[in-house]
Amino acid sequence: MKDAADILNAILNAAGTNGPAALTGQERVLFHANVFLIEFDMGGLSGFLYGARRSGPGSDWSAVAQAILALEQLQEPSTAAHLRRALEIVEAIPVVEDGTWGRFLAEVDPDGELNALDSQIGEASKRIWDRLYAAALLLPAR
Repeated sequence: MKDAADILNAILNAAGTNGPAALTGQERVLFHANVFLIEFDMGGLSGFLYGARRSGPGSDWSAVAQAILALEQLQEPSTAAHLRRALEIVEAIPVVEDGTWGRFLAEVDPDGELNALDSQIGEASKRIWDRLYAAALLLPAR
């Protein structure tokens, strides 16, 4: 029997090889939640947002929206709400391609609300990992 980490790694590998669209619906939920947690653990909310943003005309924040849906599916409505609020903040103005990420954050979030959201999400991180691992173990074998 595989453990949860092996299952999640297999999902990440499958998405990397064939794209997330090739995953089952439940695998996509786990994929997006896993990517969110990995990015959050490595760089906090700012790091996740920076990595999730697709550059170019009219910044694309769809990876954040997918993480929100995944968190809701994992029964994490408060964390999904915090991430939704973060998305509202960063969507308020377009990202200037020739500026720095820090300058963008200072302009879009002068009151530091993202820092507070980062702390709130961080407090839930272990619980979300536990839910993610439990959900991975419920998946049918690939």
